[in-house]
Amino acid sequence: MQNKEFYIFIFDHDTTHFSISGPIDGECVTDWLKAVEDELSKGRQLQCFDLDKGVLNAYLRKAISDGYTIIDVDKIIIPPRDTSADYKGKLPKYAQKAKIDRVVKLLCKGGCKKIVWAEMNVPFPGKDILNKSDLGDYTAQCLVCKKIAKDCYNWSR
Repeated sequence: MQNKEFYIFIFDHDTTHFSISGPIDGECVTDWLKAVEDELSKGRQLQCFDLDKGVLNAYLRKAISDGYTIIDVDKIIIPPRDTSADYKGKLPKYAQKAKIDRVVKLLCKGGCKKIVWAEMNVPFPGKDILNKSDLGDYTAQCLVCKKIAKDCYNWSR
């Protein structure tokens, strides 16, 4: 099942600016709301909405008609770290220090000769993108023997 995607719409009433970020994975919305709450606790006059695409244009038109201008979100708040690529499962002890947004399982062709966890050179882009990429587009280092793999078509989570 795919998570619902939202857009984060932030009004900055202090400066009459607004910002739109998204689409944001449904699981990440609370991170954005917390970032706005942190600014509210500092006395900022912000208003934040998590919207689905169907109502986004109505908010956009209203903001513009009320005299607000659009700016980048990082001019209003410090955006939360994107956690959508983070691996949510349990990792074995040897893999627990790896970056959770970069871990993949692969058949190690180094000293391991078995399926192990590895750390990619970039955050996990998704299985479909890995399947369509060419040899060497991405690399992953085995977390057991440190061998570098370049054959990303069969990596998984």
